[in-house]
Amino acid sequence: MKPYIQDKQVNYRVVVGTEEVSQKYGGVESLPSTFIIDRQGRIASVHIGLQPKSAFEDDIKALLR
Repeated sequence: MKPYIQDKQVNYRVVVGTEEVSQKYGGVESLPSTFIIDRQGRIASVHIGLQPKSAFEDDIKALLR
């Protein structure tokens, strides 16, 4: 995971979880799977597979409003 993070210059928290954690998030069927969590700790959005930066930015901007 570390080489990918460095190669893609990821500047946000990346978590690699266990099967138990995966199930709490509704299961992870593909990698990468990105969960954007709101301030209350709820899943605000889920992105499966590679996504453009703009997809994440739009979700995060909406949460910050």
